[in-house]
Amino acid sequence: MKNDFTKEKNQLKSIVEKHFTPVLESTLDDQIKFTEAVKKIQKRYAEISWSQKHRSECVDAIKQYKADLMHLVESYFAEKTPATFDVMFAAFVEALDTYIESVEDRIVRPQEPERYTSQPGDSALLKAGKVVKRISFKVSKFPERITNLFRKVFNKKQKALTQWTHHIDYKNLSRYYLKELLSMRLVNLLNGIHQKQCAASILAWKADEEIIGRIEDFLTSGKQFVIDDSVLELSDNAIRELVVEIEIVKKKILDLVGQTQAEFESAFYKAGTFELSNQRFNQSAIRKKARKLQEETLKIEIGWKGTWQVLRDDWQIDNELYHLLLSAYGATFHSGLALKSKLDDTVTPGLDKLKEYLIQAKKRIESTQGSSDQKKIITKEKEASWSKLITQLIPAVNDQILEQDFPSLIDHVETLTDSLIRQISTKRSIIRNPAFSAPIHTSSISFISPYELITFESWPQLFKVIRQVKILLIERLDTIQNSILELGQIVSFNLESALEFNAEDSASSSPGEVATEGLSRSLERIAEIEKSFADMDKLLEDDLAQGLQTFSQSLIKLTDNNNILELRVRIAKGKVIKRGILIQQQLILKATKLFPLVKHGLIRFFNQSRQFVKGTFKKYGIASKSESITADTADFLSETQQSFHKLPFVYQRLFKIEPLADSNFFIGRARELQSLQFACNNWKKGRFATVIIVGELGSGVTSMLNMFLGEHSNDTPVLRIKAEGRISTKTELFQVLCEPFQQTFNNIDEWVSYLNSQKQQVVIMEDIQRFFLKKINGFEALKELGELISRTSKTIFWIITCTEYAFRYLDKTLLLSDQFSYLIKLELFDDNTMVSIITKRHKVSGYNIRYEPAPSDLTNKKYRKLTDDEKQSLLKQEYFSDLNKIVKSNIRMALIYWLRSVSDVTGNTIVIGSLKDMNLSFLESLTATKLFILCAFILHERLTEENLGLVMNIKTVEARRYMQTLSEDGILVSNGSYFSVNPLLHMKTISLLKNKNIIH
Repeated sequence: MKNDFTKEKNQLKSIVEKHFTPVLESTLDDQIKFTEAVKKIQKRYAEISWSQKHRSECVDAIKQYKADLMHLVESYFAEKTPATFDVMFAAFVEALDTYIESVEDRIVRPQEPERYTSQPGDSALLKAGKVVKRISFKVSKFPERITNLFRKVFNKKQKALTQWTHHIDYKNLSRYYLKELLSMRLVNLLNGIHQKQCAASILAWKADEEIIGRIEDFLTSGKQFVIDDSVLELSDNAIRELVVEIEIVKKKILDLVGQTQAEFESAFYKAGTFELSNQRFNQSAIRKKARKLQEETLKIEIGWKGTWQVLRDDWQIDNELYHLLLSAYGATFHSGLALKSKLDDTVTPGLDKLKEYLIQAKKRIESTQGSSDQKKIITKEKEASWSKLITQLIPAVNDQILEQDFPSLIDHVETLTDSLIRQISTKRSIIRNPAFSAPIHTSSISFISPYELITFESWPQLFKVIRQVKILLIERLDTIQNSILELGQIVSFNLESALEFNAEDSASSSPGEVATEGLSRSLERIAEIEKSFADMDKLLEDDLAQGLQTFSQSLIKLTDNNNILELRVRIAKGKVIKRGILIQQQLILKATKLFPLVKHGLIRFFNQSRQFVKGTFKKYGIASKSESITADTADFLSETQQSFHKLPFVYQRLFKIEPLADSNFFIGRARELQSLQFACNNWKKGRFATVIIVGELGSGVTSMLNMFLGEHSNDTPVLRIKAEGRISTKTELFQVLCEPFQQTFNNIDEWVSYLNSQKQQVVIMEDIQRFFLKKINGFEALKELGELISRTSKTIFWIITCTEYAFRYLDKTLLLSDQFSYLIKLELFDDNTMVSIITKRHKVSGYNIRYEPAPSDLTNKKYRKLTDDEKQSLLKQEYFSDLNKIVKSNIRMALIYWLRSVSDVTGNTIVIGSLKDMNLSFLESLTATKLFILCAFILHERLTEENLGLVMNIKTVEARRYMQTLSEDGILVSNGSYFSVNPLLHMKTISLLKNKNIIH
């Protein structure tokens, strides 16, 4: 008797439709949503048409489109861990398990007649088996047949022959077919689902490529940027195909369910017979099938994970490259607009004022043609040209040009592009000729670094162009500024010539004509300047644009996987070559170290012997102890300031010896700033927190304070006090306090009472080395200041600064450090930091650097064997090593020495002379009195003749004589009435005084 499986069919179908189909449908729905999201951001730009007048807006818009697309792709294709079937379809598995647990464990029922007879599809062996089975059945039923025969004879009712039964492990059978076999068939649908997802993604990608193709035509060929409906149709097609696929998948699922259900029913009637043993679907077979299901699911998911990964990375490489390219174009366009704006808003009005002045002056002179008052007018104009044109208008225009900082517009392109390149991914997966229509095995995936690809070739090419453009821009600015300065000379010279004009010398001219001709030439010069500015604008439009075009072509090549793989080979070769060079250098270095020890010993012995003999000769007066200062050295020291003015204006501005006001060039001091902020926080909590900052003159104390104040909360007022004069009495101290506090008090109690009655504030008192004189009663001001600080520390956060050796002296004499709760000493910079301080400023200038060898280098055989690049690398290393030995982390000195080391400016190259052979040993020849005078200057920073006389206990006339001598030698420099140690000799002087045990 056939069973009715209608209920089971309906229940299985319900489970599949409720718990399995939605999972696949949701996967395709997610793809539809992603495709619609791509279409949405593409459609946003399909409604706009940009012409060449809107290049900047167009590039910015598409750049934003690429940024949005990158985020969308990265979000949708986010890497997921491949899951097993039980995890992916947990609800489906749970529902099936619940259903299977509800069925009977075993069913016993009569075998169907078909179990005894041959059926279509039976094998020969099975047919033979059924013949044997039929015979056996008949034999086994012979007694029942005999019994029925007798019943027939005696007219009794015959009994039906009892059929053989079969035992069905129904629960195992259901689990095997309805769960494991059905699941295995359903899981294979994942391949088709992933194929459709990839196909839809590729259509969306093609739409993206169409848009980028139009932007390329827009940027390179000047075509109008338009996105037509055909682009959006690609995404629409993908969506339609996905919607159709959902219905197809539903039908496939129902077909597989029907097929499996039919096989299950067929197995039901055979189970427990020799046709289908229950062992076929026992627990062991079910577990094996389950393992295979999980393995197959993982295999599919892992394979497609590789496909999705490559698809995502391939698309994202394109997105990253085009976003970078569009950002570079956008920065260039904006820099061009900013340049035009600066010219139109600032430079052009300034030049117009110059033109207007010259035109009016010309008209005034022309109006007096033939008049006897003409020379008076010309004289008046000459005087006016000096007072207004030369003194006011021309400097104002030059200052305006300098303030515009035109090179920073190029820096913006470089900085932005470099910043974006650093954000480029360092690991992406690719394959050659990807199809994305099947799982991709991990063994066929290659990994590349887009960052390395760009920095290997593309970025260096653009960087070179940017530097060239910046150099050309700076050169033109130099030329323009010189031309503007020459305007005043042209006008002045021609007006003076007109006044000296003698009519007898020329019958065809007059003073007025001479003057107006000169003014006309000046106007022509302004027209040339305006043309120079227009040409400057073309640098961005032509030269930089051409560099961007090359950069663009280079990046576009990287969107082709085959090109990427070829470039990888070139990079690998380059690395091998560099590695070979490095190995060669290491071998040479090792060979040098293995040089015979005997030779080194002999050289060392020779040098020591020479030094011993030389020292002995000096000791006994046979030779002079040290060299006296030469005229060349004196000129070098005294003419430092004049040499600065010969440098390009950009260099003068970048290396201006003054404290930093912003953080652009500020490097280091993180520990010191942290300590200062910690002290400030404790003061705000009501604790005793007074700070003294100790750092050598020029080490960056003021710059560090500027950085601290830049981050300081605006809710607390800040007052900065810096005495220009020398202060040693309490009266002088109170006078210094009067102006910043706008109060006049003559005793400490009044000052304390006033300050404690005010709101909390920060008071910075700089350079307290100026607040004493090293003489009897010369510390009165400092002592009074210490009492004022201690009695007002609750309402005032005191920050005091002092130079290193003045602090050491005052700490020993007055126990200065005990008066402060926080002592912050500025640490020495290492060589790398000092290099960064110099090169960070130099980089902005756009100039190249060439280091000059010292005479001793030219005679060095090892040096002469080096290549040009190796020589420059060595000279740079030696220069900064020598520089830090001289300046000892003193930033001001480092900047001065750097500028003083500029031996020449050739085209776009700054030539830096060597410091190796600099001889400052003449300081050792100074007399003891001069050394003690220098010690006084180191302790006090600056002194007048009268101050020095008091400190040294000598007459003012004698002090003046010493100071004049040291000044003529360039050891001291004058700043009005004050003198101080030449910054170039500051650290050398300290070193000498320490060696002589004069300071500690």
